[in-house]
Amino acid sequence: MKTWKSKEIAVYYEVHRELTNLEKVLEVLKFHRFNGVLELKSFGDVKEYPIIDGKLERDYDGDFDIFSVYKTNKNFLIHYFYLEDEPNVLYYQQEPVWVNLESINMNLYELFRKLQNMSLTGFLKIENRVTFEKSFIFMYLGDVVAGKKYNHLTPTVILDVVKELKDYPCNINTYSVPEELLVFYLAKLRYITTVQGLDHLEDFLSKGEMYYIQSINPSDVGFAIFDGGFNLKSDNFEKGMYYELYQVVKLPENLQTIDIFNYISADDSLKTLKNHEGSIIYFCPACWSVIGKDDKFCPNCGFDLSEFHNMDYEYKLLLSLEHPVKEWRKNVVYTIGLKKLEEAVPYLDIMADKEQDPFVLLEIVETLGKIGTMSVVPVLRKLSEHKYVLVRNKARFILDRVLKMLNR
Repeated sequence: MKTWKSKEIAVYYEVHRELTNLEKVLEVLKFHRFNGVLELKSFGDVKEYPIIDGKLERDYDGDFDIFSVYKTNKNFLIHYFYLEDEPNVLYYQQEPVWVNLESINMNLYELFRKLQNMSLTGFLKIENRVTFEKSFIFMYLGDVVAGKKYNHLTPTVILDVVKELKDYPCNINTYSVPEELLVFYLAKLRYITTVQGLDHLEDFLSKGEMYYIQSINPSDVGFAIFDGGFNLKSDNFEKGMYYELYQVVKLPENLQTIDIFNYISADDSLKTLKNHEGSIIYFCPACWSVIGKDDKFCPNCGFDLSEFHNMDYEYKLLLSLEHPVKEWRKNVVYTIGLKKLEEAVPYLDIMADKEQDPFVLLEIVETLGKIGTMSVVPVLRKLSEHKYVLVRNKARFILDRVLKMLNR
């Protein structure tokens, strides 16, 4: 058996079935398009099931004693479970850039103006909360150079991506990458093969060819650019369990800039916080788009709003972690800490990856400390390496306290 599983990537670790409702856990993971592995143990028997985009790919046997859930990425699942899907290029997300959207009043025009002033080289990752589709906008020295949607990488999709930002509630995360890496993200690549271990790569490398290589492990993604030698690689590249080889078919001759301001006007704002009915804003708890106070169904996603009122309080809390208003998210995280709701740990883990506000992240750290079970340890370890100094220092302090309490 491969030994990739560890507490470092466990969002639930060896929980007895009577202590936590597995079905509710799976519903939470489904809502967040979670990628990972469900492990069930019973009298020494171990069974594993892939969870891809929140969907459990195989029916599980209900006869088990304890379960664990490990967080990973879709490419790892493809290789580990020998799935037929072809892996995709995963973008390196180790350098997040915090842009306070509230400081620019959620204005789309000002967002791109701010990124232009920052001379950002990197990309925006945009997640539609209604359709759950992901799209990307790539930038070079503050200028937009390409967009990606439905795996179409071309400047022509920029209009569609901008329209999505205007018409749907979206999560927006911004990342910085080296210029050399950005060029490869915009290149035409052809997937060749996947191998285990760097030593096996040499059998597939041809002289005179250029390659982009992804290193895949359960908790991280690395990269390398190879042109007769490793011209550029990430610090974590050699830690991969699988190495995906992509041949460079065509590099972009030059990076043609796109005037993003031709697609947006000065008064364009993100959909989430628009309100035309007064001071009270009502949100759909499924997609968080704005709704009318008397709506029976969400006009965007069709969610039956009466179902929300019939849910138990704990499940409502879990859904509310996606709330678009920062103060609300912060209060919900605080309430989860008061209730020591361990079911929220996978949610908080996913939230920590998306959240860009350091004060919400600090509240997440505090709440993880209040929950104080083994399941919070991998999340605290991840946050202890966070880019924001305040967050990582607080996480290290709380992690040390939790480990002492658990006698680890």
